[in-house]
Amino acid sequence: MFPAGSIWKLYFVSAAIALVGLPAVELAEIQRQALSRRAPMPDDGVRVKGSIECGDSWATQQRVPLGAFTKQVEINLQRASCRGYDAKGYNCVWSSCKAKKKNGVIPLQLIQFVDCVRAPNPGEAGGFTPVKFMRPLQIWAKNLDGLLVAVGVDSDSDDPIVRRYGCTWSLPESNNNFRPYCDECYHTTFQEPPPPLNIG
Repeated sequence: MFPAGSIWKLYFVSAAIALVGLPAVELAEIQRQALSRRAPMPDDGVRVKGSIECGDSWATQQRVPLGAFTKQVEINLQRASCRGYDAKGYNCVWSSCKAKKKNGVIPLQLIQFVDCVRAPNPGEAGGFTPVKFMRPLQIWAKNLDGLLVAVGVDSDSDDPIVRRYGCTWSLPESNNNFRPYCDECYHTTFQEPPPPLNIG
């Protein structure tokens, strides 16, 4: 037979164990209910309601060859693939895209990344070159690391050459953390190609 004090101790220990385990059980149940209520993924080609911010990647499915910026490059950019911060894929009409900044909306062609490094194209001499301003045509972002790879052109060049750039940022309001917003997008499943430059 247990002494009366031991029975009370055993009771309190059992109650404490039950209470500690309860939040985990409740949390698992809440998560299970949320998953069961989650809407199914829309079919490819279904138009999105509202705007999409292309936070993870933009225009990576388009063919943008390195070298001279030609009219054909612009023709290839009538539509843009887009991967939102939700990791879902979209296909957006290029002319519906723009950038939002603290002081309003700017046209897509005015998006600039700052203080990046430019990689030489195959056949070009030299190594990485610091660049004050560049205009992106394609973006691959590693947002949690504050890194992005862009294919684009020097902003201030009269004879633009399409090249690869690496850019960084540390603050949310940094220029290099701005992404295109597109108003006419359609759900699209696509495989993300690897960035054309390894910066970490």
